[in-house]
Amino acid sequence: MCTVADKVCTDPLHAGDGGWNQRVDRTFLPCSLETLLPQRQAMKLGSVDLTSSHRYPLGPIIVLVAAAAGVLLGLYYYFTPLTGITGAPGVLLVIGSSVALVLDAFILWFGGRGWLFGMFWVLGLLGALGTIIAAWFLHAWWLAAAIVFVFAGLIVTLAGPSQPRRAAA
Repeated sequence: MCTVADKVCTDPLHAGDGGWNQRVDRTFLPCSLETLLPQRQAMKLGSVDLTSSHRYPLGPIIVLVAAAAGVLLGLYYYFTPLTGITGAPGVLLVIGSSVALVLDAFILWFGGRGWLFGMFWVLGLLGALGTIIAAWFLHAWWLAAAIVFVFAGLIVTLAGPSQPRRAAA
């Protein structure tokens, strides 16, 4: 059942005597998930809270998953025989830079927006560029593909919302 709600607004700008002017706005509330499902089901459907306005930042999650894949692929290339780069010091460099990208993802996720965000975003971009060049020299194509996703995650992070995450009340 769709409803009409009254919203009382206090507006000091439109008050003639310097006091608070109250006006009533009638707002049409469209049919939503809460009206279609019982209240308990609307609040939690499985383990996902469908009525929450809280969203996880997609960019740092992409960076985190892709960089973790880079760490795992680097370990695979380092320890697996017959990969052509088994035991090579360049693979250790790639593993270290991928671990740094994982740490960068956490800083971008929880650091908020400001000069710290900008600095670690640029450092993440430079780290991803260096890692993809090292993967190119090592002929580790799957590792290079994983780092391309790190680049995509950094772009999504930059294009994300500018408001920092707030703690739950």
